[in-house]
Amino acid sequence: MNTRLTSVLLPALLVTSLAAQEGQAPDMSPAKELAKFEPLIGNWSGSGKMMEPGGASTNWTAEGTYRWALNKHFVQEDFIIKFEGMDAPMTFRNYLGWDRENQRYVSAVASNQGTCRLNDMSILPDGTMMQMITHHMEGVPYIERACTKVTGDTASMKIEVMMSEGGSITMIDSAMKRSEKAFECDWGEDAWMGMEPNDHMKKLRVIRGQYQTKGEMVMAPETPAMKIAGSDSFMMIWDGTVMHGKTLGFAEGDPAPYESHAFWAWDEGRKCISAVFVDNMGQIGQMDVRWVEDKLVSTSSALQMGMPTTQRFILTLDRKGNLKSGISHTCMGTLDPFVSFTASYVKRG
Repeated sequence: MNTRLTSVLLPALLVTSLAAQEGQAPDMSPAKELAKFEPLIGNWSGSGKMMEPGGASTNWTAEGTYRWALNKHFVQEDFIIKFEGMDAPMTFRNYLGWDRENQRYVSAVASNQGTCRLNDMSILPDGTMMQMITHHMEGVPYIERACTKVTGDTASMKIEVMMSEGGSITMIDSAMKRSEKAFECDWGEDAWMGMEPNDHMKKLRVIRGQYQTKGEMVMAPETPAMKIAGSDSFMMIWDGTVMHGKTLGFAEGDPAPYESHAFWAWDEGRKCISAVFVDNMGQIGQMDVRWVEDKLVSTSSALQMGMPTTQRFILTLDRKGNLKSGISHTCMGTLDPFVSFTASYVKRG
């Protein structure tokens, strides 16, 4: 189990335990708010022009698919956009979902631009899905407003940007249509515009591979430990600019499998590696990841079960650079700080 498991599985197990004590089954069903994503489901294609800040334009074509994923807690969006005159296309994987803790729509997206991030999103009264996102280009921030609205078999798409000076610029104002061809991201696609991983991401690739994991989780101070087991796989994608991770696991006494997906990429705004994750219980989150000497330290601060929760997860590597062990420390609400997770890793491939 890797860096995000303790932050998402611990509160879920605690909810399950408390509900069992009260003779109730926990509600793990998808949130009703997800129904607003239903019009997106299916395959889409389109074309248009991208207007650049200097006034030039570039033709593009796009295709993609929206499908339900992770026990229907998320809509998985896979898209590729090909620009005329550019060797590599832009491609991305996005998970659209509902954040129960904060009562908001969110997206967890990774792209071959060497980025991954957790974004807020809004669904307006007319059904328009809108995101306001701050980006950084060569150290200078700019704001993107992206709006999508589905009407039957057509989806309008409008992207505007506001640079550090001047008014907003409409870069894309086009329509997509439903198609028969399904699309799924190719992790072997080239990085966008020849982007190369920085030294932080190059160092991260030492942990890539498949691991068998065994460990224990503790729900609260002075409570019995719960044994867990599973597998983790890590692979560098898009020329090493992003790392993808997948966890499959089981908790003792629970036959239901746990599955999560995560992406790691350098975050220029936060000046660290960022990890975003989603799982088949509807959890979604983000962690800051930094190298401290030869150990990988991930930290997060968020609401869990309505309580402010801070976590630190430390991964130790062996002399070959493979994962060896992990330990997590948690501060939840007014509870005393406690060791919430320990694990050992054995590389299998």
